[in-house]
Amino acid sequence: MFRTRGKRQAISGNTNSHEVGIVPSPWTFSHLLNASILSYCLFFNFSPSLCCFHKTSPGSNASLSSVESIIIINEWFIISIILLILCLFGLVGNGTVIWLLGFHIERNAFTTYILNLAVADFGVLITLLVESIITIEMGNWEEINTAVLLAFFSTWGFLYTSGQLLLTTIGIDRCVAVLFPIWHRCHRPPKLSLFISVHVWVFSLMMTGSNLLLLLTGHGPVVPVAMNVLLCYPLMAIATLILFVKVRHKPRNRGRSKSLTVILLSLLFFLIFGIPITIFKYFKIIMVFQSLSDLCIAVNSSINPVHYFLAGRQKTILRGVSKLKVSLQNFFQNMEDWREDEEAPDETQLSSF
Repeated sequence: MFRTRGKRQAISGNTNSHEVGIVPSPWTFSHLLNASILSYCLFFNFSPSLCCFHKTSPGSNASLSSVESIIIINEWFIISIILLILCLFGLVGNGTVIWLLGFHIERNAFTTYILNLAVADFGVLITLLVESIITIEMGNWEEINTAVLLAFFSTWGFLYTSGQLLLTTIGIDRCVAVLFPIWHRCHRPPKLSLFISVHVWVFSLMMTGSNLLLLLTGHGPVVPVAMNVLLCYPLMAIATLILFVKVRHKPRNRGRSKSLTVILLSLLFFLIFGIPITIFKYFKIIMVFQSLSDLCIAVNSSINPVHYFLAGRQKTILRGVSKLKVSLQNFFQNMEDWREDEEAPDETQLSSF
């Protein structure tokens, strides 16, 4: 797919270029597209599809034996089945959050972030679901148009980057809320969460575009690596540490503690599952291990609705969607109530002076 027959003849040792009449030429735009997709696969880790891009001749040293190929294909098939189940589970959870926050629960500053994060996770899970279905049904992506593949992987990168930045933003917002509760409650601009969410989506789109341009010009995936190492992971680690200290040493009320624990767990899960993803991709560790990072991504994108439900659930006779709605309402109400509890001692202390 990456080499043409004429080009192989032109550069072979037994054939002279004047006899064949073909001289090795620079890469065409089609070759750049193929190389870009390969880079996206290696970094964004659509590992099962890599087999269709690494096509080698039968006599090549890089070709795998039939036994090794069967083992790898079977492992990818099993991982794709597990990935399919995780994606379906996550789509139900995030879809429920989107439906309830979008149409049935009154939104506030915090739930604006949660809604946008659920949309990003929902999109990531859809792309992973499509990948797993294609891997299970077709085994490779050879029959799909190159431009379509590039658009598909770019969309996945855009959604994944958006979710990562939104989760980082949520962690920072909760840290500001616990460290500066009066400012966060009284002086925070009312539309700040919407403003930040829109800019996160725009920034993610710009990052995806710049990364695509770098790949088309022969550079590696510099932008995602720089964003992870220099921006997201350090900020998430700091936010996780601050929230852990607050939850551990200042448990003023149970509802506040549970609400902060949810955000703490979301950040912690992303760090635990996200750092191995970057390591697998950047250092190109064994492909089977790389494909496991798809499962890590699916877990990260699916687990947040479970946290919301467990933190907000109460003993009730309600069942089904009504119970989910009440659980989410309780969770988001706790996120608002604990700020008032945090402010009260500070205001009392100020009034005593």
